[in-house]
Amino acid sequence: MIVVYLEKGFEVVLQRHHARLAASLMEKLEWIKGDPYKIDLILAAADHDDNYTEFRRKGILNEPGGPKDFTMETFDKANCQRLLDESLSQSIFTAILIACHIQFVKRNLSAAATRFCDSLESKKQHWCNQIDLSINEMNRYYTILQWCDALSLLVCQRIIPPEGRSLEISAGPDGVPYFISAKDKDCYTIDPWPFSEKDFTINVERRLLDKLKFRNDKELQDALFDGHITVQQITFSH
Repeated sequence: MIVVYLEKGFEVVLQRHHARLAASLMEKLEWIKGDPYKIDLILAAADHDDNYTEFRRKGILNEPGGPKDFTMETFDKANCQRLLDESLSQSIFTAILIACHIQFVKRNLSAAATRFCDSLESKKQHWCNQIDLSINEMNRYYTILQWCDALSLLVCQRIIPPEGRSLEISAGPDGVPYFISAKDKDCYTIDPWPFSEKDFTINVERRLLDKLKFRNDKELQDALFDGHITVQQITFSH
């Protein structure tokens, strides 16, 4: 989950909702307009955190008893393999993208994570051969997914600077760095502009927790399930 610390509690965006936002942003990109793998790309963005469901996951508290932010997560081979298996049942293209994402996020977390990520290289090559795409082509596609993932995280974390100052998102598939800045409250622009529309709006669901410490996973899960939800409307405008 993505956790924003408040004075008297927390604001939480659930992991799969963040993935949905990444998919919503990807759907608007000029980069994939007319691409034969557009649907696969969008589904991969929506599913890249598909094995992370806070309502049934264990170990979602940090040591002091607060909700564990995604940056505190460690390597879990079984979860990574489950996500990979589920993506492969959807399409080979999706599985390659998910393998790339696991490598990007997990590789340096531990020696076991590095070994697992290294083992994915031969699988990726085999899968690329099956769908007649090169590793370089798939790396370009993954750059698009990673860019949308990064932008969604910046929005969810509320770390976009005020007063028109810009923050780098990531390099796009063209190798150019892209920057986000605030035009107004809940209104952002991106330079260079990568979307096919001049403006559009997305909704971000934020769950408010009015306490700083929870006794166990179940208490936090109940609070996330039954707690107050605010819907933030964010506009992107050229």
